[in-house]
Amino acid sequence: MTTDFKAVGGGGMWKARMLLFESLPSTNRWAMEHLGECRHGDIVVAGFQTAGRGRFERSWVCPAGRGLALSAVLCPPAFPADLIPATGFVAAIALLRTLAAFDINAMLKWPNDVVVDGRKISGILSEMDSATGAVVLGIGLNVNLTADDLLAAGLADTATSMLLIRKREYSPEVVAAVLLAHLEATFDGAGRKGFDALVREWAHHDWLTGHTVEIQGPHGPARGAYDGIDSTGALRLLDSSGNRQVFTAGDITRLRKT
Repeated sequence: MTTDFKAVGGGGMWKARMLLFESLPSTNRWAMEHLGECRHGDIVVAGFQTAGRGRFERSWVCPAGRGLALSAVLCPPAFPADLIPATGFVAAIALLRTLAAFDINAMLKWPNDVVVDGRKISGILSEMDSATGAVVLGIGLNVNLTADDLLAAGLADTATSMLLIRKREYSPEVVAAVLLAHLEATFDGAGRKGFDALVREWAHHDWLTGHTVEIQGPHGPARGAYDGIDSTGALRLLDSSGNRQVFTAGDITRLRKT
């Protein structure tokens, strides 16, 4: 496997490099295994990803030419330590803005899912290397996936794509350039101004607002009225007794309206 370095919109983020592969099992895995060769802001892109992963080791489908699979390498000290816990949160906002640039009205589902009409359109996986403190941010976006692609993957009822929403194909290269511009700008804004503005933006597009939810947390399932997210991006839940619980991680399901 050879790596082709190609500048697309200035390269990666912060004028770093774009590392292009025809095919990889996983862009995150390659980046984690080659951190010593990577620079801050490098972007690893695979035209075809054969073993992509999401949270909880779920698979992520990326057929050749129809999906976008990339990973951003974020290295200290250029990448502030206080941004690490919120990496996925910030990336979800950047994806929301990217889709809006293509006239797609998306919503956000905690902790970092982006959905359209209740169906997932992207996946985010953030991993940190304990030895170096570097973070690899993996993003998958369904660009030109067809209904048959999703049916074959068993995702016909839960996922969608830009093509299915807008009834037209998109250039993955153009979508990637727009996404990287929004990622860089959103991370820069969070570093300068903090998370308050992003939390307000999230609340405006929050898919869980007004619903009862169930979350699989570290101590088992919990159910209650969704109470938004706090200033750190943690989820707030009101149980049947009116007590508030706060979760920093977990898998959530939207239930009935409250």
